[in-house]
Amino acid sequence: MLMRILLICVCLLFSFRTVGCADDNIEIVQKKGLLLLQGYDHWLDTSYQFTDNHSTGSLNTSQTVTETYNFTTTAALMDQRVFQFTLGGSIGLQQVMNDLNSTGSSYGSGQIYQYSFSGTAFEESRFPLIVQSSRTLNTVTPPYSPTYTTDTTTNAAELSLLHDVLPLKFRYERDATTLESGSSTSNSISNNYSITATHKVRDFSQTSLSLSMTNAEDSSNSNVVSANNLNSNRFSASLANALLMGANGNHTLQTSLQWTEENPSGVQQQLATIGSTLLSRFGKALDTQLAYQSNFTRTTDVTGEIQYESSNSVTASLHHHLFSNLDTRLRVLYIQDLILGGEETRYSGLAGINYHKLLPAASRFSFDVSGEHSVIDRNVVSTILTIRNEQHTVALQGESIPISNTEGNLLSVVSVTSINFGITTLYVPGVDYTVDTGLGSILITPGGAIVPGTLILVTYTVNYAPSIKYATDTVTLGSSLSLLDGKYLLSGTYMNQEESLLSGRSQNSLLNTRVGQLRFKGFLPPDQNYTITYENFDSTNSSYRFLEGLWQYKHLFSRTSLSLQAREHYEIYDPQGSLPGHDQITSDGSVALSRPVLQFMQMTLMLDMSDLWDNKQGRTDLLFFRSNLSARFNKLTVTLNGQSSWRFIGTSLSRDDYVRLDVVRYF
Repeated sequence: MLMRILLICVCLLFSFRTVGCADDNIEIVQKKGLLLLQGYDHWLDTSYQFTDNHSTGSLNTSQTVTETYNFTTTAALMDQRVFQFTLGGSIGLQQVMNDLNSTGSSYGSGQIYQYSFSGTAFEESRFPLIVQSSRTLNTVTPPYSPTYTTDTTTNAAELSLLHDVLPLKFRYERDATTLESGSSTSNSISNNYSITATHKVRDFSQTSLSLSMTNAEDSSNSNVVSANNLNSNRFSASLANALLMGANGNHTLQTSLQWTEENPSGVQQQLATIGSTLLSRFGKALDTQLAYQSNFTRTTDVTGEIQYESSNSVTASLHHHLFSNLDTRLRVLYIQDLILGGEETRYSGLAGINYHKLLPAASRFSFDVSGEHSVIDRNVVSTILTIRNEQHTVALQGESIPISNTEGNLLSVVSVTSINFGITTLYVPGVDYTVDTGLGSILITPGGAIVPGTLILVTYTVNYAPSIKYATDTVTLGSSLSLLDGKYLLSGTYMNQEESLLSGRSQNSLLNTRVGQLRFKGFLPPDQNYTITYENFDSTNSSYRFLEGLWQYKHLFSRTSLSLQAREHYEIYDPQGSLPGHDQITSDGSVALSRPVLQFMQMTLMLDMSDLWDNKQGRTDLLFFRSNLSARFNKLTVTLNGQSSWRFIGTSLSRDDYVRLDVVRYF
């Protein structure tokens, strides 16, 4: 019996050893070869798009067919740890036919070519290398006018030196865009170099250094206009350090230094910032913060004269937590600006208390009150300040965009531009935008050349009062009461801000503003909520009141998602100066439904309705319907999108339709 057991054990031992050797052999054996393909995917994408616009006396239609072949593959050279890369690309053809009442029918086609390449070398070593390259070539022919070709390429390389004491990262990127249209050619080339270094000393100090330099060259020429070249350079250096101090790391000192020198649009600018912040925690109840920042700017005004601006600011704040439900905060601020050949001093103090209390029946009450007193004392020689290339992104046509500088009156808008494909576009005042100096804003003209999504650069001048001293007193109150674990929520806020002249003569309108809001929100478990809001706004320049009710319903059934929303908004504007008052009533609602159809198809439907009535501008109604149907048949994907919108403005009616069919075949 004993011999039999020993024999069985020996057999099992040899069996396990054999299996282990087989596993070891499998792990040791590796694929060999110069090019190791790890996968190849390719697919064909075909789409058809139809749009039309119906308005009074006109019908415009457009049809577009696009066919694109796409591929992507991942491979390695000899060993993926030595060099591994991913290559993708697409080749496409687009055909467009337009039928316009004003110009008749037109037909054209375009080609699309694109590739992208990214690779990683020596990723497990101390000097990993990343390379990237991409190109997009797009040729567009009539009915687009004029015919144009865009060629965009990007090449980049990034090398890291993973040193134990001082890790370094070097990066180079070159972007180039060429736009050819008829007899004109525009080129935009930029080269960017950057170095990043970090250093860490245990757990109490971390330092980072970053240097970057960009050189950009824009050129354009044609047979009609002589060549026009514009070079711009940008150099930036930043140094940051975080230092933990104290036995338990209760004190943190953050220091930063940044220097930037650039010449956008041929205008030299220099910017420097030095900042330091000390965060301290004393026990569990007391936090303090002490911060210092210095800024320096050097540029030129609209007349070409050198313009300097510098500021130094000191901020100290304290937060104290008492009795688990009472928080107090204090803050003092001092800023000194050297601007327009003179000086502007600001100082302010703020005190606030927040009280919060847990109540029976899973309820909660909170109350917050704060008061701030600030003084601005300005004595300058010049009264006009130039702000260059302030960036704003246009969300939609018809919107009003306020400028960032609010200390002075808007005097004039010098220019509104945008840069695309290396070409600077100068927009026309009164056609593409209008300026409201009283409100300090620009209005994007509907139907103008500034389309939604455009990044615009605004250069403007502000008129300052040369000698003025005024104070601003602000009181803010806020309270909320949550009942039955948030089932009902009642909240209110009130803000009163008064500006008073202490000395000098005001060229700006000193404002007195009062804003009060009361809101009630209720939840009807598990799917409904409703909100009632009342707000009263009263200021020196404007005054209005509104009452709004909102109801929402969202429910997820076993396979269907349903969403409903309804809103009613009533607003009253009081007369201001020579402008009469007016009333507005807005009613809107929406329905969204998503559910599967069969086992391989998903359907989504959405309906939006809006009605705006204004006793000064009349009535505007909007009806919007959208649907989506997507299906997957093995390796075939089909997506159908459609939408229609109706706009009723007074007695006029317009309608827009859109249909798009996408068919993707994976191989």
